Amino acid sequence: MCSSSRNLSERIAGEVRMSLVRISNREQLIRALNALVDRIAESHEPIENDRTEIFLEALTRYVEDIDGWYKNQGLDIAAVSPWQVFYDSIEGALIYE
Repeated sequence: MCSSSRNLSERIAGEVRMSLVRISNREQLIRALNALVDRIAESHEPIENDRTEIFLEALTRYVEDIDGWYKNQGLDIAAVSPWQVFYDSIEGALIYE
């Protein structure tokens, strides 16, 4: 991973932690996804998984492992809004290796 991807990855990872339990409905998800698009566009930094097939592969792996990520954050995935899980999966798949 190049250093600019790593910088974006670190920012996204930090902001994912801050976004937990904030997305509980469709409207909040739409706003969060729009903000994510803006953040990526404004950063002018490449993302790790920038091709559709690579992104989908990373998304699959991230979803397989996401319960462990929540556990590391001190959360039970069952207590997290499905909208939040969906958003965290999308955001995480951008940088997941």
